[in-house]
Amino acid sequence: MPKRLKSSQILFFLAVLTIAFALPLQADTLHFKKGGTVSGKIISEDDQSVTVEEQLGSFGVSRMKYQKANIARVEREAASDEKNSAVSNTELDSGVKYSAHSLGGITSEAYYKSGQIKVEGVFKRGKPMGLIKTYYENGRLESEGVYTGGMEEGVFKFYYDSGKSKSEVTYNNGKPEGLIKTYYENGQLESEGVEKDEKKEGVLKLYYDNGKLRSEGVYEDGILEGAVKNYDEDGKLKSEITHKNGKPEGLIKTYHPNGKLESEGVYENGKPQGSVKHYDEYEQLKFEEIHTDGKPDGWLKTYYENGQLESEGVYENGKKEGTVKLYYDSGKLKSEGVYKDGQPDGWVKTYYENGELESDGVYKNGEKEGAVKLYYGNGRLKSDEVYKNGKTDGLIKTYYENGQLESETIVRDGKIDVVVAQFDKDGNLKR
Repeated sequence: MPKRLKSSQILFFLAVLTIAFALPLQADTLHFKKGGTVSGKIISEDDQSVTVEEQLGSFGVSRMKYQKANIARVEREAASDEKNSAVSNTELDSGVKYSAHSLGGITSEAYYKSGQIKVEGVFKRGKPMGLIKTYYENGRLESEGVYTGGMEEGVFKFYYDSGKSKSEVTYNNGKPEGLIKTYYENGQLESEGVEKDEKKEGVLKLYYDNGKLRSEGVYEDGILEGAVKNYDEDGKLKSEITHKNGKPEGLIKTYHPNGKLESEGVYENGKPQGSVKHYDEYEQLKFEEIHTDGKPDGWLKTYYENGQLESEGVYENGKKEGTVKLYYDSGKLKSEGVYKDGQPDGWVKTYYENGELESDGVYKNGEKEGAVKLYYGNGRLKSDEVYKNGKTDGLIKTYYENGQLESETIVRDGKIDVVVAQFDKDGNLKR
């Protein structure tokens, strides 16, 4: 099944990470007279105040000015010096604004270079709290959700830059929990399902952008169980697959768009076993194969649309083995040969549809080896060739269709070495 829901769970994080700045913040700490502390990097101070650069979790960096009258003491990192406290122009251009509401929290707003707001929300000691919103540069809302104790809580909503709803994810203690929905930009529902303990649970449904059901299945503790049905965009059944422990099990059927059976076979532990049959759109048998442990094994037959046998042969561990025969749609033999480990190995013959021999030769490890003869449709010899390691090598003779010798050529390693003689159709030597 497609894993579309997982991406929606992290959309919010992807949105806010775009404003994060990887600053090596110094561990200076302000201790306040009324209790509480703030840790960050002291970037400037005067007789009245201290300005601290604070990391707001993954949301970026904010600069906050604190009055010295409210500070009990300042604990500075031992390695702090003028060089470490310097702030580059790039850092100053981060676009983060702030305003103090209390010593316990700040409302932070981050902006795009255009001046459009990017993130707004409340942070406490670097952790988000309460409602956090992110925006696209065009000003439209990108995401919104509530944090409790720095973790997501409740329904988070995500939007396309057009303003259309993109997804809804329910969180509990920072983890997806409950109903999750995703939407196409045209407003149609794309998927709906339930998460429990970070696992899919219950019915999961996927839809096409025209609103038609695409697939449906049931999860138990994050694993597919039972029947999974898949449909085409017109709502017609494409396949029906039973699952056990997340793997196909039992009789599997697929269907053509016209509703006719396309294939059927039995699966065990996620792999086809035994006979698997395939049909054309008129439900005429196209081919049948035998599987062992998920691989074609044993006798395999394929068929033409008119029902005539197209091919037959034996497979072992998914590869052709032994004699393999191919046929014309008229039922006449087209070729026959011996295979080993999936490659021609031994004699191979091909035939014209009138039954006359077309070629006759020997293969070794998938390549021609030794004498190979080709014939005209009237049965007369066309050429007599010798192969070595898959290339012509030795004396090659060609013949006219009337049986007269046409040429004699010596070839080495696939290249012409010497043209011995050439003749016309009457047998006269060409000069």
